[in-house]
Amino acid sequence: MQHPESLSSGSQHLKAIQHTYRAVILVEYAASWLKVKEVGRRLLEI
Repeated sequence: MQHPESLSSGSQHLKAIQHTYRAVILVEYAASWLKVKEVGRRLLEI
């Protein structure tokens, strides 16, 4: 009778992976946006 438990824990693991993946994408997006902003500021200074 351990099948439902392992199944639910598996889906929880998948959800955790999805959340982590989403967080990583957000961080990458924010970092690239900041980089573009910095480059734009340097271009304006020249």
